[in-house]
Amino acid sequence: MKKNHDPGKRSLQKIIMAKAKPRIRGTGIDQDKSEASIANYSHAGTLLLLHTVFYLLADLLIQNSPAIRRVLYSNSLSSFAASGLLTQGMLILLPTILIILIFRIDPAIIAGGRPRAGTIILALAAGIPAAAVFQGLNNLLVYFLIRTGWQLPASTTPYVFSTDIIWSAPWNIKLVILIISAFLPAFAEELMFRGVIQGSLASRSRMAIVIFWQAAAFTLFHLDPLFILPPLLAGLMLGYLRYKSQSLMPPIICHISLNISLMLLNPLLPRLTKSMLEISTETTQSLFYASLISSCIAAVALVPLLVIIGNYSSYTGQEKKRLRLFPGDWKLALALIIMLLTIGVSYFNSIS
Repeated sequence: MKKNHDPGKRSLQKIIMAKAKPRIRGTGIDQDKSEASIANYSHAGTLLLLHTVFYLLADLLIQNSPAIRRVLYSNSLSSFAASGLLTQGMLILLPTILIILIFRIDPAIIAGGRPRAGTIILALAAGIPAAAVFQGLNNLLVYFLIRTGWQLPASTTPYVFSTDIIWSAPWNIKLVILIISAFLPAFAEELMFRGVIQGSLASRSRMAIVIFWQAAAFTLFHLDPLFILPPLLAGLMLGYLRYKSQSLMPPIICHISLNISLMLLNPLLPRLTKSMLEISTETTQSLFYASLISSCIAAVALVPLLVIIGNYSSYTGQEKKRLRLFPGDWKLALALIIMLLTIGVSYFNSIS
């Protein structure tokens, strides 16, 4: 006997099943899109490799053009603006947008959902003590490298901008500087690292592993052997914020707060460099103690904020992902190796 099928009942069952679909942790997408999201893990490597190629081509062009070097590396506001727009616009935003458009990456993978208002406030607050902790710890690391006999390069980057120009500039110039040095890097770098890279790798392994590798990429991206701890710790913190908030907005807000705090902190707690050693050992010793005290005091504020953010998470549940120690593909590995070699070459060229 032929059974009667009720179309209304089948439609109701589909609606119930659709509502019951679990969401993939750290991405904000439904489980039925898991195959597409798993395929997206290769986008992280493609983006980082494309950025690396863009950087190498730009560096080759700059090294062979004295006119471009004069435009980018003089101590002036115009050079500051040109260098910032080149780095953030051409080397970060452009490859990121190209990858998003070419592969049509799901916006939910990149941006997540709408964050809680409390998370935004906590992220804004966390960037302030984080600046003192990261800057202080990096100075302590450089100090101990000096004490153990490491040879420091005079400078790992040819571009140096005097912060005195910022304080003496009119308000409209200060606004431009703030946009180029704080807002634009925060948006571009978060879109690339916590958006596309972390979002693409999120379904590939457990989030602790994913956050570590995007932070490692963020560290090598800065291409500075004397500036290792701040980008590494910032990458871990911002990746944690992206994961816990299920949104890209809190990391962007925290990154802006961190950048502005570093600008304000720099006259009081500057980066330890070789030039300071050449001035006097007393200056170096004073900076060591200042870095130690400031990082300890700021950590007292930062750690509770991160704990509160973790408890304020909009997601609850257990991860059931396979543990992969390296969640990327060969392109991600190649890009990381190239950046590491670039840092090594830059270091040895600067001390030779």
